[in-house]
Amino acid sequence: MATEIERKFLVRGNEWRTLSERQIDIQQAYLANTPRSSIRIRLAADEASLNLKSTKSLVEREEFEYSIPYVDAQEMLDTLAISQVISKTRHYLRFAKKQWEVDEFRGANKGLNISEIELNSI
Repeated sequence: MATEIERKFLVRGNEWRTLSERQIDIQQAYLANTPRSSIRIRLAADEASLNLKSTKSLVEREEFEYSIPYVDAQEMLDTLAISQVISKTRHYLRFAKKQWEVDEFRGANKGLNISEIELNSI
């Protein structure tokens, strides 16, 4: 079991774009979402994963992620999703000696940009 400690922030402006080192397009949707946990399917480039997260706290939670066959993930996305499919571009950048990810959403969430940093401790 892996404990994930992350912080998320709403991003305003476009200055962060100059720091983007690489990007990847992602499609994802939830297969289950309860007060205790969530299960998400994700397609990113030619890889697919199934992700399970606890809702232990706002900052720290258990996370399990498994690679699965791409065709299986696509079928799950098409037939089992309980949410709309979310499309976004994830930008990877370094800022203040830390690795950051900025998700630039498309579709219904166009204009929303969220940054995330994973930490070793709270």
